[in-house]
Amino acid sequence: MPSYAYTVLCIPFLVLWAFLYARNPALRKHLFWMSALLGIAGPIAEFWHTRDYWNPGYLAPVKIGPWRFGLEDYILTFAMAGIAFVLFERIYTGRGADPLPEWRWKTLFCLDMAGNAGILCMAFFIYILKINSIYALISSIAAASLVLFGRRREWLPAAALAASIYALGYLLFFRLFMMPLFPGSLERAWNLEALWGVRLAGVPAEEIAWAFMLALFVGPIIRACSESHKMEHG
Repeated sequence: MPSYAYTVLCIPFLVLWAFLYARNPALRKHLFWMSALLGIAGPIAEFWHTRDYWNPGYLAPVKIGPWRFGLEDYILTFAMAGIAFVLFERIYTGRGADPLPEWRWKTLFCLDMAGNAGILCMAFFIYILKINSIYALISSIAAASLVLFGRRREWLPAAALAASIYALGYLLFFRLFMMPLFPGSLERAWNLEALWGVRLAGVPAEEIAWAFMLALFVGPIIRACSESHKMEHG
């Protein structure tokens, strides 16, 4: 994968994020701060991903010992998390649900705790269960989702629909944009030998599964944090 390819591939996601920000004024504070915080997970995850999952090129790579990452990791996670959040909210409120409570700074603290718990869970799967980092990431999000929807089952239908749309869009992005623009990039950047070998339209199934789980959990997490504060003061 050319050193600029990852940067180029971030642009459509960032443009879509900006469009959703402009079109959803009531969600702007939630969208910005959630994206800004969860975006940090992108570079952190690369501590493991670049060892056993993929090895992307960066315009200006940052190296701290074995940890290698770039600004692209933050930008992509920033945008993808925000897109997933807005998609869920539009679907859920479109079915007659109440809008999100007003933004509170305690929500940011709740999101931070959720993110830290996810990183610790991912590390557990990697170091204790000895599994590939992408499976550790998917498993940690799945575990968090079980807790989330165990408490709020009424969110699951909207979240599952949003995640399905999201994963399909992500697959089409690879198939119609990335693969034609950068032929052979999957073979060069992804560690395909370490994966199951299942591909969906040429894209590793793990990449699509990750996108699905990301949207499933991230979509309603702000509502979970916001409503927990509402209940505390209710």
